[in-house]
Amino acid sequence: MNTMQRLSRVDAINWNRLQDDKDLEVWNRLTSNFWLPEKVPLSNDIQSWNTLTQQENS
Repeated sequence: MNTMQRLSRVDAINWNRLQDDKDLEVWNRLTSNFWLPEKVPLSNDIQSWNTLTQQENS
């Protein structure tokens, strides 16, 4: 007996929607292992950037 059925419609997955708290916990733990652009304050480097020579900043 075949228990497989054809689906008449398939819904796409919204990868941005958290379905439970564990998803957020795992995401936060995994992203703490590398630098995310929004977590690195580049504005702190402006003063150092301005002291570089033209050769150094290109």
